[in-house]
Amino acid sequence: MKRKLFIALICYPLVLTAQQTVKVKKSMKNSCRTENYEVLKSDRKIRHGHYQQILNGHILEDGYYKNGLKDSLWQDYNLNGSLISTGMYKEDQQVGNWNFYNAMGLLEQTYDFTNQKLLYYLPEKQGEEQKYNILINNENQEVILDRPPLYIEGTEAVRKKFTFNMKIPFEVYESGKSGKVVIRLSINEKGEVTDYEIKQSFGYGLDEEVLRVVKTLTHWLPAIYQGKEIATKINIPFNFMMSTGTH
Repeated sequence: MKRKLFIALICYPLVLTAQQTVKVKKSMKNSCRTENYEVLKSDRKIRHGHYQQILNGHILEDGYYKNGLKDSLWQDYNLNGSLISTGMYKEDQQVGNWNFYNAMGLLEQTYDFTNQKLLYYLPEKQGEEQKYNILINNENQEVILDRPPLYIEGTEAVRKKFTFNMKIPFEVYESGKSGKVVIRLSINEKGEVTDYEIKQSFGYGLDEEVLRVVKTLTHWLPAIYQGKEIATKINIPFNFMMSTGTH
């Protein structure tokens, strides 16, 4: 009898906090993606409940809203359906430890958003370390770093930004050319981006569009060299391949 009463007392507040919802399916503006989510029946502008973003039958995002704010477990996937991030939200803020995975499915980063601390990152393979440009005694030198500058959320998050935010100018298609744009970023010892430079140009308005998207990448961790956080420069390439076909 006592056990039954205890269960009833636990369930009672859950009934009080339950809110009626309505399911919504919506095409995203200027995109082939769709959103499936729930809204409050009392106010259909407020998302509340399960959320999914889908492209061609593949889930890209899966999570939950609570009174219009992201809450509980959220997971992101790439176009191949592979998990690229998983972690918790509370009141629209990322909290606790998040795991981020690369295109091979390997754990690339674990980041503690509550304490703003990197707990793990996947190091470069020994013998394949990239050299980076840093300033030593007022001279630019290329060195192998203890830790390169890292974009919080990993390389697949950067790839996803380009995939869904790039607006390729019509002139690029008209040119019929393939090529590359390279943007060089200067990242200071605090992880702040202090300068952008178009290192390699493609033209036809593509340089400016790549630069626009790169400027949305603001969450960086600084490089570490000889145990100290330092300023450095990195290159972000964007390859554009013109598809060919017969008519």
